[in-house]
Amino acid sequence: MGKFGLVDLEAVSAITAPLPTRSPVRTRTPVRRVLVTDAENRSALAAIRSLDAIGFAVTAAARTPLAVGQWSRSCARRLSLPLARADTDGFVEGIAAALRSDPHALLLPCSDASLLAVSAARELLEPLLGAGLGLPSHDVVVACLDRRHVHRAGASAGLPAPATVECSGVEAAERAARELGPPVIVKPVRYERRGNGTIQRENSRLAPDLDRLRRIVPLYGEHCLIQRYQPGTTYSCGGMAVNGELAGVCLSRYLRTWPVASGNAAFSETVPADPRLTAQVGALVRELEWEGLFELEVIRRPDGGFAAIDFNPRVYGSMALSSAAGVDLTALWAAWATGGRMPAAMRTAAPGLTYRWEEADLRNLLWLARNGRRRDAARVLRPVRGTVHPVGRADDPAP
Repeated sequence: MGKFGLVDLEAVSAITAPLPTRSPVRTRTPVRRVLVTDAENRSALAAIRSLDAIGFAVTAAARTPLAVGQWSRSCARRLSLPLARADTDGFVEGIAAALRSDPHALLLPCSDASLLAVSAARELLEPLLGAGLGLPSHDVVVACLDRRHVHRAGASAGLPAPATVECSGVEAAERAARELGPPVIVKPVRYERRGNGTIQRENSRLAPDLDRLRRIVPLYGEHCLIQRYQPGTTYSCGGMAVNGELAGVCLSRYLRTWPVASGNAAFSETVPADPRLTAQVGALVRELEWEGLFELEVIRRPDGGFAAIDFNPRVYGSMALSSAAGVDLTALWAAWATGGRMPAAMRTAAPGLTYRWEEADLRNLLWLARNGRRRDAARVLRPVRGTVHPVGRADDPAP
């Protein structure tokens, strides 16, 4: 256990009272600087560009000087930090040193591991920031990173997850897979702080058969979740929550994913906000007591309803799409976190804009070609005018 211990998730219970409107604590000298972590990620790059566009000087932190966010013209300063998941204490101590050296108003963690590390060290970091961390309580942060808690909240909000069984060991996972599928999705229960000072969690994986299941379950440690594979179209609902209400929402439909069967958006398109789904997402966020940026991934069921599959309490992969579609979620977050005014009505993204994650779609192309799906591969090659790209951009070509 490192110096910045984490709350035991087993002791976290659902919290239902609404959080108060944010009142930031300011330093004597107001600053317009934000420290953004995980600048290696496309989501962080989108946040860096948004913050620069509204007048913040951005310090981009990354493990490697090759990080795309640090090569952006929107990056004012570069900071070298270890990855939060690999060296949690070094990551926190590096942030603290940077904040002591130069005043910053805000800190935006851009991965689950960074969010967890920053939240656990809030007593150290919050006094060093002009406007504070802009996070709900640590118990809430930890609970939002626990899929079991998110599933309970989804069920209460009318967005029940596909049937899921928590398992300990390969034999229990096999029994669950026979009951639910196969194929099944193997998911981690939560992020975990290990005794070696790291924060670890495996990504979700598709197990098409029992042989594959037996190989991947040991990667998840003592416990994992076996979830029924839910066919259907996946949607991303990115948002910004304030005092139990949605200040902005960007709803997009996944047209291609990577990995193909159960991955992130490789090519997606914004769609009109669904009033019923938006209300359910708002109810889920209130149940979780989350405030700030988030993404909820849902799958449309055959009956027309939606199933919640993942909740990401942070910036997310296709953030660039929300900005291009007229709902700059990062800008809304910065305004709220610094005590600014929120829009009188919820903002929604314009429909019909497309997003392409270049690296993932290239892998899609190769996979489709290898599997003889030439017509589908040709669709990947077809250019779509006005498509948003997470990295390459005409006015910011350096990454």
